[in-house]
Amino acid sequence: MHLGREPGRVPEEVLRETGLKRSSLAASAAWAAAVQEARQLKVAAVLLAGDLVDSDDGFLAACGPLEKGVAALIDEGIAVVAVAGNHDTRVLPRLAKRLPGLTLLGQGGEWQTTLIEVEGQPVLRILGWSFPTREVRYDPLAKLHPEFSRGEFADGARVPTIGLIHGDLDAQVSLYAPLARPRLEAVPCKAWLLGHIHKPSEFKGAQPIGYLGCLAGNDPSEPGPRGPWLGTIESGSLTLEHLPRSPLRWEELEINLEGVQTAEGLEERLWDELLHLDKKRSQEGCSARVVGLRPRLVGSTKVSHDIRAEVMAKAHTDFRPTFDTCTYFVDRKFIDEARPDWNIEAISHGSDPLAVLAQILCGLEGESSDREDPDLEDFIERTRQAMHAEANHKNFAGLNRRAITSADARAELVGAARRAFEELAAQSPTSKALPEPAAEQLT
Repeated sequence: MHLGREPGRVPEEVLRETGLKRSSLAASAAWAAAVQEARQLKVAAVLLAGDLVDSDDGFLAACGPLEKGVAALIDEGIAVVAVAGNHDTRVLPRLAKRLPGLTLLGQGGEWQTTLIEVEGQPVLRILGWSFPTREVRYDPLAKLHPEFSRGEFADGARVPTIGLIHGDLDAQVSLYAPLARPRLEAVPCKAWLLGHIHKPSEFKGAQPIGYLGCLAGNDPSEPGPRGPWLGTIESGSLTLEHLPRSPLRWEELEINLEGVQTAEGLEERLWDELLHLDKKRSQEGCSARVVGLRPRLVGSTKVSHDIRAEVMAKAHTDFRPTFDTCTYFVDRKFIDEARPDWNIEAISHGSDPLAVLAQILCGLEGESSDREDPDLEDFIERTRQAMHAEANHKNFAGLNRRAITSADARAELVGAARRAFEELAAQSPTSKALPEPAAEQLT
Protein backbone atom coordinates (compact mmCIF):
# COMPACT_ATOMS: atom_id res chain seq x y z
CA MET A 1 0.00 0.00 0.00
CA HIS A 2 2.89 2.34 0.81
CA LEU A 3 0.93 4.38 3.34
CA GLY A 4 2.54 7.78 3.75
CA ARG A 5 3.09 8.36 0.03
CA GLU A 6 1.12 10.99 -1.87
CA PRO A 7 0.83 11.49 -5.66
CA GLY A 8 3.04 14.51 -6.27
CA ARG A 9 2.60 14.48 -10.05
CA VAL A 10 -1.08 15.41 -9.97
CA PRO A 11 -1.16 19.12 -10.96
CA GLU A 12 -2.54 21.66 -8.50
CA GLU A 13 -4.92 22.84 -11.25
CA VAL A 14 -6.56 19.40 -11.31
CA LEU A 15 -7.05 19.46 -7.55
CA ARG A 16 -8.59 22.94 -7.67
CA GLU A 17 -10.94 22.12 -10.53
CA THR A 18 -12.13 18.86 -8.98
CA GLY A 19 -12.28 20.15 -5.41
CA LEU A 20 -10.16 17.19 -4.28
CA LYS A 21 -7.31 17.19 -1.79
CA ARG A 22 -4.06 15.45 -2.68
CA SER A 23 -4.57 13.15 0.31
CA SER A 24 -7.89 11.97 -1.20
CA LEU A 25 -5.90 10.42 -4.08
CA ALA A 26 -3.14 8.96 -1.89
CA ALA A 27 -2.47 5.39 -0.78
CA SER A 28 -4.39 6.06 2.45
CA ALA A 29 -7.52 6.89 0.42
CA ALA A 30 -7.13 3.69 -1.62
CA TRP A 31 -6.83 1.73 1.66
CA ALA A 32 -9.99 3.38 3.02
CA ALA A 33 -11.85 2.46 -0.19
CA ALA A 34 -10.64 -1.15 0.09
CA VAL A 35 -11.80 -1.34 3.71
CA GLN A 36 -15.23 -0.04 2.74
CA GLU A 37 -15.45 -2.59 -0.08
CA ALA A 38 -14.49 -5.43 2.28
CA ARG A 39 -17.17 -4.41 4.78
CA GLN A 40 -19.83 -4.15 2.10
CA LEU A 41 -18.95 -7.57 0.71
CA LYS A 42 -18.78 -9.05 4.25
CA VAL A 43 -15.58 -10.95 3.49
CA ALA A 44 -14.03 -13.33 6.01
CA ALA A 45 -10.51 -11.84 5.90
CA VAL A 46 -8.33 -9.13 4.42
CA LEU A 47 -4.80 -10.21 3.44
CA LEU A 48 -1.94 -7.71 3.08
CA ALA A 49 1.26 -8.77 1.31
CA GLY A 50 3.82 -6.36 2.78
CA ASP A 51 5.04 -2.80 2.23
CA LEU A 52 1.95 -1.49 3.96
CA VAL A 53 4.10 1.47 5.00
CA ASP A 54 6.26 3.41 2.54
CA SER A 55 9.36 3.38 4.75
CA ASP A 56 10.56 2.21 8.15
CA ASP A 57 10.42 5.80 9.45
CA GLY A 58 6.77 6.14 8.43
CA PHE A 59 5.19 5.12 11.74
CA LEU A 60 3.38 8.42 12.31
CA ALA A 61 2.14 8.70 8.72
CA ALA A 62 0.77 5.16 8.67
CA CYS A 63 -0.49 4.64 12.19
CA GLY A 64 -3.71 6.66 11.85
CA PRO A 65 -5.00 5.29 8.51
CA LEU A 66 -3.95 1.72 9.30
CA GLU A 67 -5.46 1.72 12.81
CA LYS A 68 -8.72 3.21 11.55
CA GLY A 69 -9.01 0.65 8.75
CA VAL A 70 -8.12 -2.34 10.89
CA ALA A 71 -10.56 -1.26 13.60
CA ALA A 72 -13.36 -0.90 11.04
CA LEU A 73 -12.68 -4.40 9.72
CA ILE A 74 -12.48 -6.01 13.15
CA ASP A 75 -15.78 -4.38 14.12
CA GLU A 76 -17.35 -6.29 11.23
CA GLY A 77 -15.73 -9.56 12.31
CA ILE A 78 -13.24 -9.50 9.43
CA ALA A 79 -9.79 -10.94 10.16
CA VAL A 80 -6.76 -8.90 9.05
CA VAL A 81 -3.57 -10.82 8.21
CA ALA A 82 -0.32 -9.27 6.96
CA VAL A 83 3.32 -10.02 6.26
CA ALA A 84 6.15 -7.48 6.33
CA GLY A 85 8.01 -6.46 3.17
CA ASN A 86 11.36 -4.84 2.59
CA HIS A 87 9.97 -1.31 3.13
CA ASP A 88 8.29 -1.93 6.50
CA THR A 89 10.53 -4.53 8.12
CA ARG A 90 10.84 -2.62 11.40
CA VAL A 91 7.80 -0.37 11.43
CA LEU A 92 5.09 -2.97 10.73
CA PRO A 93 5.88 -5.04 13.86
CA ARG A 94 5.65 -1.80 15.86
CA LEU A 95 2.27 -1.06 14.36
CA ALA A 96 1.07 -4.64 14.89
CA LYS A 97 1.77 -4.33 18.62
CA ARG A 98 -0.58 -1.36 18.77
CA LEU A 99 -3.27 -3.01 16.65
CA PRO A 100 -4.40 -6.23 18.39
CA GLY A 101 -6.70 -7.05 15.49
CA LEU A 102 -3.80 -7.20 13.02
CA THR A 103 -2.17 -10.63 12.73
CA LEU A 104 1.42 -10.29 11.49
CA LEU A 105 2.70 -13.62 10.20
CA GLY A 106 6.30 -14.78 9.94
CA GLN A 107 8.04 -12.24 12.14
CA GLY A 108 11.78 -12.70 12.27
CA GLY A 109 11.76 -14.66 9.04
CA GLU A 110 10.04 -17.68 10.62
CA TRP A 111 7.17 -19.29 8.72
CA GLN A 112 3.83 -19.21 10.54
CA THR A 113 0.19 -20.05 9.86
CA THR A 114 -3.13 -18.75 11.08
CA LEU A 115 -6.68 -20.00 10.61
CA ILE A 116 -9.55 -17.88 9.31
CA GLU A 117 -12.85 -18.73 10.93
CA VAL A 118 -16.47 -18.11 9.98
CA GLU A 119 -19.07 -18.59 12.72
CA GLY A 120 -16.47 -20.30 14.87
CA GLN A 121 -15.43 -22.83 12.22
CA PRO A 122 -12.07 -22.76 10.40
CA VAL A 123 -12.52 -22.21 6.66
CA LEU A 124 -9.07 -21.14 5.44
CA ARG A 125 -5.42 -21.27 6.45
CA ILE A 126 -2.89 -18.53 5.68
CA LEU A 127 0.77 -19.54 5.48
CA GLY A 128 3.08 -16.53 5.68
CA TRP A 129 6.63 -15.22 6.03
CA SER A 130 7.93 -11.71 6.76
CA PHE A 131 11.17 -9.93 5.95
CA PRO A 132 13.45 -10.08 9.04
CA THR A 133 15.75 -7.39 7.57
CA ARG A 134 15.47 -4.91 4.71
CA GLU A 135 17.58 -7.13 2.45
CA VAL A 136 17.10 -10.89 2.13
CA ARG A 137 19.30 -12.63 -0.41
CA TYR A 138 18.00 -16.19 0.11
CA ASP A 139 14.81 -17.92 -1.01
CA PRO A 140 12.52 -18.08 2.07
CA LEU A 141 11.04 -21.35 0.73
CA ALA A 142 14.40 -22.99 1.44
CA LYS A 143 13.62 -22.52 5.15
CA LEU A 144 10.01 -23.71 5.05
CA HIS A 145 9.32 -26.36 7.69
CA PRO A 146 9.20 -29.83 6.06
CA GLU A 147 5.76 -30.54 7.51
CA PHE A 148 4.42 -27.25 6.13
CA SER A 149 5.78 -28.11 2.69
CA ARG A 150 3.74 -31.33 2.85
CA GLY A 151 0.59 -29.55 4.01
CA GLU A 152 0.80 -31.02 7.52
CA PHE A 153 -0.13 -28.73 10.40
CA ALA A 154 -0.28 -29.39 14.14
CA ASP A 155 -3.86 -28.13 14.54
CA GLY A 156 -5.12 -30.83 12.17
CA ALA A 157 -7.64 -28.51 10.47
CA ARG A 158 -8.41 -29.72 6.95
CA VAL A 159 -9.03 -26.44 5.14
CA PRO A 160 -7.57 -24.84 2.00
CA THR A 161 -4.26 -23.00 2.40
CA ILE A 162 -3.20 -19.74 0.78
CA GLY A 163 0.42 -18.61 0.82
CA LEU A 164 1.20 -14.96 1.61
CA ILE A 165 4.70 -13.60 1.05
CA HIS A 166 6.68 -10.58 -0.13
CA GLY A 167 9.51 -11.27 -2.56
CA ASP A 168 11.05 -11.33 -6.02
CA LEU A 169 9.35 -14.02 -8.10
CA ASP A 170 11.47 -15.97 -10.63
CA ALA A 171 14.64 -14.06 -9.68
CA GLN A 172 17.74 -16.18 -9.29
CA VAL A 173 19.62 -13.40 -7.51
CA SER A 174 17.92 -10.57 -5.62
CA LEU A 175 18.25 -8.42 -2.52
CA TYR A 176 14.53 -8.87 -1.90
CA ALA A 177 13.86 -12.56 -1.23
CA PRO A 178 14.27 -14.35 -4.58
CA LEU A 179 11.37 -16.80 -4.96
CA ALA A 180 11.75 -19.89 -7.13
CA ARG A 181 8.44 -20.73 -8.76
CA PRO A 182 8.99 -24.54 -8.61
CA ARG A 183 9.37 -24.32 -4.82
CA LEU A 184 6.13 -22.37 -4.52
CA GLU A 185 4.32 -24.84 -6.78
CA ALA A 186 5.55 -27.76 -4.67
CA VAL A 187 3.73 -26.51 -1.57
CA PRO A 188 0.06 -27.63 -1.45
CA CYS A 189 -1.42 -24.12 -1.45
CA LYS A 190 -4.49 -23.07 -3.40
CA ALA A 191 -2.60 -19.92 -4.42
CA TRP A 192 0.44 -17.82 -3.60
CA LEU A 193 -0.35 -14.12 -3.16
CA LEU A 194 2.76 -11.97 -3.44
CA GLY A 195 3.81 -8.44 -2.63
CA HIS A 196 6.77 -6.39 -3.94
CA ILE A 197 6.08 -5.70 -7.64
CA HIS A 198 3.50 -2.92 -7.97
CA LYS A 199 1.91 -4.19 -11.18
CA PRO A 200 -0.82 -6.78 -10.51
CA SER A 201 -0.43 -10.18 -12.14
CA GLU A 202 -2.93 -12.15 -14.17
CA PHE A 203 -3.79 -15.01 -11.85
CA LYS A 204 -4.27 -18.15 -13.93
CA GLY A 205 -4.20 -21.91 -13.59
CA ALA A 206 -5.16 -24.38 -10.91
CA GLN A 207 -2.62 -22.87 -8.48
CA PRO A 208 -2.44 -19.10 -9.18
CA ILE A 209 0.89 -17.49 -8.29
CA GLY A 210 1.44 -13.78 -8.72
CA TYR A 211 1.55 -10.24 -7.44
CA LEU A 212 -1.43 -8.47 -5.93
CA GLY A 213 0.03 -5.11 -6.97
CA CYS A 214 -0.41 -1.76 -5.23
CA LEU A 215 -3.80 -0.52 -4.12
CA ALA A 216 -2.99 2.71 -5.98
CA GLY A 217 -0.56 3.63 -8.74
CA ASN A 218 2.11 5.91 -7.30
CA ASP A 219 3.16 7.66 -10.52
CA PRO A 220 2.98 7.36 -14.34
CA SER A 221 5.40 4.41 -14.30
CA GLU A 222 2.59 2.32 -12.74
CA PRO A 223 -0.21 2.40 -15.32
CA GLY A 224 -3.40 0.37 -15.40
CA PRO A 225 -6.15 -0.59 -12.96
CA ARG A 226 -5.29 -0.73 -9.27
CA GLY A 227 -7.23 -1.97 -6.29
CA PRO A 228 -7.89 -4.99 -4.07
CA TRP A 229 -8.61 -8.55 -5.16
CA LEU A 230 -11.70 -10.50 -4.17
CA GLY A 231 -10.95 -14.16 -3.52
CA THR A 232 -13.75 -16.72 -3.39
CA ILE A 233 -13.42 -20.39 -2.47
CA GLU A 234 -16.27 -22.65 -3.56
CA SER A 235 -16.17 -26.45 -3.64
CA GLY A 236 -12.43 -26.32 -3.00
CA SER A 237 -11.72 -24.04 -5.99
CA LEU A 238 -10.33 -20.51 -5.69
CA THR A 239 -11.27 -17.63 -7.98
CA LEU A 240 -9.66 -14.18 -7.87
CA GLU A 241 -11.32 -11.02 -9.19
CA HIS A 242 -9.55 -7.66 -9.45
CA LEU A 243 -11.57 -4.69 -8.19
CA PRO A 244 -10.25 -1.38 -9.68
CA ARG A 245 -11.23 0.87 -6.80
CA SER A 246 -8.23 3.21 -6.56
CA PRO A 247 -9.27 6.90 -6.61
CA LEU A 248 -6.25 7.69 -8.82
CA ARG A 249 -5.25 5.81 -11.95
CA TRP A 250 -2.42 6.24 -14.40
CA GLU A 251 -2.55 5.19 -18.03
CA GLU A 252 -0.06 5.10 -20.87
CA LEU A 253 -2.07 6.37 -23.83
CA GLU A 254 -0.72 5.10 -27.14
CA ILE A 255 -1.38 7.52 -30.02
CA ASN A 256 -0.64 6.20 -33.52
CA LEU A 257 0.42 9.06 -35.79
CA GLU A 258 0.20 7.16 -39.08
CA GLY A 259 -1.49 9.52 -41.53
CA VAL A 260 -1.33 12.52 -39.20
CA GLN A 261 -0.08 15.53 -41.15
CA THR A 262 -0.67 18.48 -38.82
CA ALA A 263 -0.68 19.59 -35.21
CA GLU A 264 -4.47 19.75 -35.41
CA GLY A 265 -4.52 16.15 -36.56
CA LEU A 266 -2.45 15.14 -33.53
CA GLU A 267 -4.86 16.93 -31.20
CA GLU A 268 -7.81 15.10 -32.77
CA ARG A 269 -6.03 11.76 -32.51
CA LEU A 270 -5.38 12.44 -28.81
CA TRP A 271 -9.08 13.10 -28.26
CA ASP A 272 -10.13 9.94 -30.12
CA GLU A 273 -7.78 7.76 -28.07
CA LEU A 274 -9.02 9.31 -24.84
CA LEU A 275 -12.63 8.52 -25.73
CA HIS A 276 -11.63 4.91 -26.39
CA LEU A 277 -9.81 4.72 -23.04
CA ASP A 278 -12.74 6.17 -21.12
CA LYS A 279 -15.09 3.58 -22.60
CA LYS A 280 -12.69 0.81 -21.60
CA ARG A 281 -12.35 2.21 -18.09
CA SER A 282 -16.12 2.35 -17.65
CA GLN A 283 -16.50 -1.25 -18.80
CA GLU A 284 -13.93 -2.34 -16.20
CA GLY A 285 -15.96 -0.78 -13.40
CA CYS A 286 -13.11 1.60 -12.57
CA SER A 287 -14.08 4.11 -9.88
CA ALA A 288 -11.12 6.48 -10.24
CA ARG A 289 -11.84 10.17 -9.66
CA VAL A 290 -8.69 11.24 -11.52
CA VAL A 291 -6.79 9.56 -14.37
CA GLY A 292 -3.31 10.75 -15.32
CA LEU A 293 -2.22 10.11 -18.90
CA ARG A 294 1.29 9.65 -20.22
CA PRO A 295 1.03 9.73 -24.04
CA ARG A 296 3.17 7.37 -26.11
CA LEU A 297 3.48 8.62 -29.68
CA VAL A 298 4.12 5.91 -32.28
CA GLY A 299 3.97 5.51 -36.05
CA SER A 300 5.38 7.43 -38.99
CA THR A 301 4.46 11.10 -39.33
CA LYS A 302 5.42 14.36 -41.02
CA VAL A 303 4.70 16.27 -37.81
CA SER A 304 8.12 17.20 -36.45
CA HIS A 305 9.33 16.37 -32.96
CA ASP A 306 9.23 20.04 -31.95
CA ILE A 307 5.59 20.34 -32.99
CA ARG A 308 4.72 17.08 -31.24
CA ALA A 309 6.33 18.42 -28.08
CA GLU A 310 4.35 21.68 -28.35
CA VAL A 311 1.06 19.82 -28.70
CA MET A 312 1.85 17.66 -25.67
CA ALA A 313 2.86 20.70 -23.61
CA LYS A 314 -0.41 22.40 -24.56
CA ALA A 315 -2.35 19.26 -23.62
CA HIS A 316 -0.64 19.21 -20.22
CA THR A 317 -1.70 22.76 -19.38
CA ASP A 318 -5.10 23.01 -21.13
CA PHE A 319 -6.58 19.53 -21.55
CA ARG A 320 -8.52 18.29 -18.50
CA PRO A 321 -11.82 16.77 -19.70
CA THR A 322 -14.27 15.26 -17.23
CA PHE A 323 -16.59 12.32 -17.92
CA ASP A 324 -19.18 11.60 -15.24
CA THR A 325 -17.12 11.97 -12.03
CA CYS A 326 -13.70 11.22 -13.55
CA THR A 327 -11.26 13.95 -14.64
CA TYR A 328 -8.37 13.27 -17.01
CA PHE A 329 -5.10 15.16 -17.29
CA VAL A 330 -1.95 14.76 -19.39
CA ASP A 331 1.35 14.31 -17.56
CA ARG A 332 4.13 16.79 -18.23
CA LYS A 333 6.26 14.05 -19.81
CA PHE A 334 5.43 11.99 -22.87
CA ILE A 335 7.11 9.12 -24.72
CA ASP A 336 8.00 9.95 -28.30
CA GLU A 337 8.55 6.85 -30.41
CA ALA A 338 7.18 8.40 -33.59
CA ARG A 339 9.33 7.98 -36.70
CA PRO A 340 10.15 10.77 -39.17
CA ASP A 341 8.26 10.26 -42.41
CA TRP A 342 11.37 10.01 -44.57
CA ASN A 343 12.76 7.18 -46.65
CA ILE A 344 15.61 6.68 -44.20
CA GLU A 345 16.84 3.53 -45.92
CA ALA A 346 17.28 5.41 -49.21
CA ILE A 347 19.05 8.31 -47.49
CA SER A 348 21.41 5.90 -45.71
CA HIS A 349 23.09 4.98 -49.02
CA GLY A 350 24.67 8.43 -49.24
CA SER A 351 27.86 9.71 -47.62
CA ASP A 352 26.94 13.10 -46.14
CA PRO A 353 26.29 13.62 -42.40
CA LEU A 354 22.55 12.98 -42.80
CA ALA A 355 23.29 9.68 -44.55
CA VAL A 356 25.70 8.64 -41.78
CA LEU A 357 23.02 9.36 -39.18
CA ALA A 358 20.50 7.43 -41.29
CA GLN A 359 22.89 4.46 -41.33
CA ILE A 360 23.13 4.55 -37.54
CA LEU A 361 19.35 4.80 -37.22
CA CYS A 362 18.79 1.89 -39.60
CA GLY A 363 21.23 -0.19 -37.62
CA LEU A 364 19.59 0.65 -34.30
CA GLU A 365 16.14 -0.15 -35.68
CA GLY A 366 17.31 -3.41 -37.23
CA GLU A 367 16.78 -2.26 -40.80
CA SER A 368 20.36 -2.65 -42.07
CA SER A 369 20.92 -6.41 -42.01
CA ASP A 370 22.73 -6.19 -45.32
CA ARG A 371 25.23 -3.72 -43.96
CA GLU A 372 26.00 -4.36 -40.29
CA ASP A 373 28.06 -1.76 -38.48
CA PRO A 374 30.80 -3.58 -36.54
CA ASP A 375 30.87 -0.75 -33.98
CA LEU A 376 27.12 -0.75 -33.32
CA GLU A 377 27.07 -3.35 -30.52
CA ASP A 378 29.98 -1.61 -28.80
CA PHE A 379 28.07 1.68 -29.11
CA ILE A 380 25.01 0.13 -27.47
CA GLU A 381 27.06 -1.50 -24.72
CA ARG A 382 28.85 1.75 -23.84
CA THR A 383 25.47 3.47 -23.64
CA ARG A 384 24.13 0.69 -21.41
CA GLN A 385 27.09 1.05 -19.06
CA ALA A 386 26.57 4.81 -18.83
CA MET A 387 22.87 4.32 -18.06
CA HIS A 388 23.73 1.66 -15.47
CA ALA A 389 26.18 4.00 -13.74
CA GLU A 390 23.53 6.73 -13.62
CA ALA A 391 20.82 4.40 -12.31
CA ASN A 392 23.14 3.11 -9.57
CA HIS A 393 24.25 6.55 -8.42
CA LYS A 394 24.25 6.95 -4.64
CA ASN A 395 21.40 9.47 -4.92
CA PHE A 396 19.10 6.62 -5.99
CA ALA A 397 20.31 4.12 -3.37
CA GLY A 398 16.96 4.01 -1.61
CA LEU A 399 15.04 2.93 -4.72
CA ASN A 400 14.38 -0.59 -5.93
CA ARG A 401 16.72 -1.07 -8.86
CA ARG A 402 16.44 -3.15 -11.98
CA ALA A 403 19.11 -4.17 -14.44
CA ILE A 404 19.68 -1.85 -17.41
CA THR A 405 19.52 -4.03 -20.53
CA SER A 406 20.85 -3.63 -24.05
CA ALA A 407 17.23 -3.17 -25.15
CA ASP A 408 16.93 -0.17 -22.79
CA ALA A 409 20.09 1.36 -24.22
CA ARG A 410 18.99 0.71 -27.79
CA ALA A 411 15.61 2.38 -27.16
CA GLU A 412 17.29 5.50 -25.75
CA LEU A 413 19.65 5.68 -28.71
CA VAL A 414 16.80 5.23 -31.21
CA GLY A 415 14.88 8.14 -29.68
CA ALA A 416 17.93 10.39 -29.68
CA ALA A 417 18.85 9.42 -33.25
CA ARG A 418 15.34 10.10 -34.54
CA ARG A 419 15.28 13.57 -33.01
CA ALA A 420 18.75 14.34 -34.33
CA PHE A 421 17.73 13.09 -37.79
CA GLU A 422 14.72 15.40 -37.90
CA GLU A 423 16.80 18.41 -36.88
CA LEU A 424 19.59 17.63 -39.32
CA ALA A 425 17.18 16.85 -42.16
CA ALA A 426 15.64 20.30 -41.84
CA GLN A 427 19.10 21.81 -42.48
CA SER A 428 20.51 19.33 -45.01
CA PRO A 429 20.58 19.84 -48.80
CA THR A 430 19.78 16.12 -49.12
CA SER A 431 16.31 16.77 -47.71
CA LYS A 432 15.38 19.15 -50.53
CA ALA A 433 14.76 16.26 -52.89
CA LEU A 434 12.48 14.51 -50.36
CA PRO A 435 9.11 15.33 -48.81
CA GLU A 436 9.65 17.83 -46.04
CA PRO A 437 8.21 17.50 -42.54
CA ALA A 438 5.16 19.63 -41.87
CA ALA A 439 5.98 23.18 -40.84
CA GLU A 440 2.59 24.07 -39.37
CA GLN A 441 2.35 26.18 -36.23
CA LEU A 442 0.04 25.84 -33.29
CA THR A 443 -2.84 28.23 -33.14
